[in-house]
Amino acid sequence: MENLNELTILDFRTARTGTLVRRSAHFLQDRCGQAKTQLGVITGFEVFEDKKKAPIVWPVVFWEGNASESTTHPAHISPFRAHTLPTISMFE
Repeated sequence: MENLNELTILDFRTARTGTLVRRSAHFLQDRCGQAKTQLGVITGFEVFEDKKKAPIVWPVVFWEGNASESTTHPAHISPFRAHTLPTISMFE
C-alpha cells in the first residue's frame, strides 16, 4: 500500500487569467532563503491528476524577472490581493 501525503491547497478552478499572485511564504523560505516577495501573473492553467486520480489545477505563471512562463505547484502560490479561493485536498 502506497503512503500518501495529503496537502491542503488553494483550488484554482475559479481563478482567472490576469490574477496577480505571489510565491507562498513556504516556497520562499524553503527555496529562496531570505528572498522578498516574488510577484507574477496567471497566464493560463494546466490540469494534472494527484495520486488518487483527482484533477488538480496548476496555474501557469509569468514570474517577475523570468524570461518565460512556468507551471507552478498550487502549494507554492497565493493570490496577492484578497481573493476567496476555496481549498481542496491534494494527495502526493
